[in-house]
Amino acid sequence: MRQVTAEDYYDAKSVDRRLVESCFLSSGVFCDVGGSSGVDALRLANRGLRGVCVDIGLSALKDGKQDSKRLALDEKVEFVCSSATRLPFRTESFDLVTSFSVIDHLPDKQAAADSISEFSRVAKKRGFVVVTVPNKLFFPGTLMMRLQKGFFEQRFTSKELHRYFRNAGLTVFRYDSKYPTKAGSTILKYNLPRVAQRIPEHLLMSAFSVASRIFQFVEHNLPLSLIGGRLGVAAKKIEY
Repeated sequence: MRQVTAEDYYDAKSVDRRLVESCFLSSGVFCDVGGSSGVDALRLANRGLRGVCVDIGLSALKDGKQDSKRLALDEKVEFVCSSATRLPFRTESFDLVTSFSVIDHLPDKQAAADSISEFSRVAKKRGFVVVTVPNKLFFPGTLMMRLQKGFFEQRFTSKELHRYFRNAGLTVFRYDSKYPTKAGSTILKYNLPRVAQRIPEHLLMSAFSVASRIFQFVEHNLPLSLIGGRLGVAAKKIEY
């Protein structure tokens, strides 16, 4: 059975890219929380920013350091081992704080809320915070997560995410959501009963592509866009 590929991963992360682009930063200092081996941190460094990739996985951080040297970006990106809820940085250190599909793997919703407060703390005044998570209102994905064994993932609604940001003193200026067709079809096929798994891959992908086009047509209608498989928000730290 086909596993999730790098192409699938890139498709799923389109929400992340759009939200970061909405911050209009061509320079500055960033902090990518839960960035693993620096997939996003290295991309940000390559476009002119410098910053830190934070993760709890020492092996992933080691791989990231090697990649940064190979790409001649080691002077632009540091790799730091830390949890999302207690970052080892001074208050108001970063122009941009990102966290892509990370807080959903924290122990509970309170830890997720605490992490967003921590992102706000280390963001500069008028700095940006971008977070993406799995959407609880996307029923197929939520159902599949319940059926999977040995995999923990919290799922969120847009309302929850907005509340956490508001409580952390962050003003949300963009909401985005997408139904990642390729990754979605792979995950669903992998978790379907054995009989249903016999559905030809091209037929399943065709069905998902149609659903994706329909969603893209209505995604600018906020009530309808709430059903996207992956959701996220971009916010600004504004003093009143």
